[in-house]
Amino acid sequence: MNSGIYANNQNNYNQAMEYARLTLERDGATKEDNLLFLKFMIDSIGRDIETNTLLYYVYNANDNAPIGNRVFPHTIYLENGQEIPLFSNNYEKRKIDLATEIIIAQPWRQPPESKLYDLLSDIRKNGFRYDYRNHRGTYYPYMNVTIVSQGHHSVSCSHFLKKGAINANVYDIESAYKYVDTDGCYWLFNDCKNEKREISDFRYALLFKLSKMYFELLNS
Repeated sequence: MNSGIYANNQNNYNQAMEYARLTLERDGATKEDNLLFLKFMIDSIGRDIETNTLLYYVYNANDNAPIGNRVFPHTIYLENGQEIPLFSNNYEKRKIDLATEIIIAQPWRQPPESKLYDLLSDIRKNGFRYDYRNHRGTYYPYMNVTIVSQGHHSVSCSHFLKKGAINANVYDIESAYKYVDTDGCYWLFNDCKNEKREISDFRYALLFKLSKMYFELLNS
């Protein structure tokens, strides 16, 4: 990771975590109020990523790097060499309401290649037609975001028009909370100190850490 990007990510992550810590430790704080505050933070960060990702190619027309759907670890690495998958097409499915939930999707970059214009009109008139082969994503519990892996155009349009739903794979978040940590710049694996994975956007690290705090407080 570029040293300037690393320093910026680290600084932003640390500031946000300090803000959260000071808020949660204030005098008179209750469990109920702290859960509500964490939910507010998680929701706000998720919606920030949602809008930023949707408009990424509007602001960066020549960038050819899609977001992909693996911004969170999909495999846990253990010291004994064992690997534990956190994601599979065979895992639990969840119905995602495109009208109300946070949807992170990234339509293609150039207007001549983009289907957005035609799709907006078609879906407005005819509604969203779900196709399990083309509309795919992963839902991340407690972070309450769905990251689209296929069907970015039609899902983005349907989300804007508040129409339709898709079925998404559900991420094994409780295993992730048990084995994975982050410093804001890397995913760290508690049972394998030599393994780490770079994080492209510190906001995903914040989502993970704050949702883990929410999960632990909720179950305390």
